[in-house]
Amino acid sequence: MTRTNLVVAFRRRGFRQAITEAYNYECAVCGLKIYSPDFLYWEVEAAHIVPHSSMGKDDIWNGLALCRLHH
Repeated sequence: MTRTNLVVAFRRRGFRQAITEAYNYECAVCGLKIYSPDFLYWEVEAAHIVPHSSMGKDDIWNGLALCRLHH
């Protein structure tokens, strides 16, 4: 793994954690809140409002927590 790949992986993990915690692990659209029996996995995902491809940033103001159906 290159240094660039490592930085991207950490950036994504931080964004995901910040967004899912801000939304209390619930989908912003339907309110779905599903987790694994061991509480290690949450169904909700972090999504960018403005995608990276359109110069969107990894900022909490540019994110939504969404279930897989709405992502």
